[in-house]
Amino acid sequence: MKHQSWHYRQRGYGLTRRQALWLTLSTLTAACTAKAPTITQPTANQSSSALELWWTKGLILAEDEAIQNVVKEWQGKSGIAVNLSFHKQDDILQKLERAYQSGKPPDILYAYKGDLALNPRFAWEGKLADVSDIIEPAKAAYVPTALAAASFYNNVEKKQSYFAVPLCQEATYIFYWRDLLKQAGLNDRTLPTDWDQFWNTWKDLQKRLRPQDADLYGLGIQSSPRNSDTYIFFEYVLQAYNVQLLNGQGKLQLANPEVRRGIIRCLDWYTQFYKQGFVPPTATRWSSPDNNRALLNRSVAMTVNASLSIPVSQRDNKEVYFKQLGTVDFPNKPDGQPIEHLVSINQAVILASSQKQPAAKKFLAYLIQPPVLQGFVKNMAGRFFPVMPSAWQDSFWTNAADPHIPIQAKTLRDRPTRSFYPVQAPAYSQVFQNDVWGTVISRIASNTVTVEQGADEAIQQIEQIFSVW
Repeated sequence: MKHQSWHYRQRGYGLTRRQALWLTLSTLTAACTAKAPTITQPTANQSSSALELWWTKGLILAEDEAIQNVVKEWQGKSGIAVNLSFHKQDDILQKLERAYQSGKPPDILYAYKGDLALNPRFAWEGKLADVSDIIEPAKAAYVPTALAAASFYNNVEKKQSYFAVPLCQEATYIFYWRDLLKQAGLNDRTLPTDWDQFWNTWKDLQKRLRPQDADLYGLGIQSSPRNSDTYIFFEYVLQAYNVQLLNGQGKLQLANPEVRRGIIRCLDWYTQFYKQGFVPPTATRWSSPDNNRALLNRSVAMTVNASLSIPVSQRDNKEVYFKQLGTVDFPNKPDGQPIEHLVSINQAVILASSQKQPAAKKFLAYLIQPPVLQGFVKNMAGRFFPVMPSAWQDSFWTNAADPHIPIQAKTLRDRPTRSFYPVQAPAYSQVFQNDVWGTVISRIASNTVTVEQGADEAIQQIEQIFSVW
């Protein structure tokens, strides 16, 4: 089923906005909740020897098919059965906790955003297997950021090592409707690169189009807990305003009054759009896919989102993918310098509790063979970008006719980047998991607390998290 949310009444396609919304919600809900069948159906005698592989369900079918194909090929080569099961992004970590409590965790886990929320903490607690024997032979093939993001400290064994296997990478981009800009008398070919002018463009768009469309908002800025994009975009805003929460040794800098002032400034900037009415009122309740839905339903003109999940979901509709939907990089920081992109490395891990670690390591060693990994990432339709530079030579990533994928390639290949804070300090993964930024942003946007109170709440929570690590 193709997404049809762009076919609404104003464009003459015969669907009302309510009908378009229903179609968008139906399609995305199906993508997020459907559970693909396991690759194998082992008998009772086989089940004890089969590898249990948990994988975050993709937002598009191609993501699921990519890992299914790898598993099928590896089973044929190895003769080892694999039970591959898919779990929703918002559920997989909670399911893992319950599986641990019942004594039945999987052997291999791919949890989307695990590099931010789970893997550093699990490595610290001794719950991940050391995979340096997989990484070391392939080390030269990886980009340094991928290796850095897979190296964690095990506080049980008191050692730093590789506890995750990097598979692909992503940054964050801005997605928008080109035709809405045109209707507002604006041109996406001349979008400002100045920080304030760029964001004011979307406010101007709303003001110009509101007389014709009372339900349109200029900015789809995530303002809720339960939403990883809120955390990610706010970390970008901190980066834009040169607010460094950790020093080079991973130590908190929150006691520095200048850092506190920087956090206040960033929270004020972030929440002003909601308070001024340029962000949908529901944004304080959005879950992870809701900003995607809002854009695809055309209730917002733009949104900020990690990976290329939005455009790749529209690849089957050439009119939308090539002509109507736009992807653009961030504007320059307020000081005029290019923003340093925050890179997330999507990883697979082996649980230390696994009794099948030799087989699990063989599977992951097979997966990261350059031809296999290159095919795996490419087959996910370009949502993510390879972590091995040898794959970048494929014209798939640089095709000038594609309006989205080359922007991702340029960002991750040529722009300045850095890892998220959990790479420097595992304790910071708890900031993500506890929704610290999303919670205070929601409270400030809703006028429950002032900006200063929200900043102090966040500082207190983060200091408390670090105090027990």
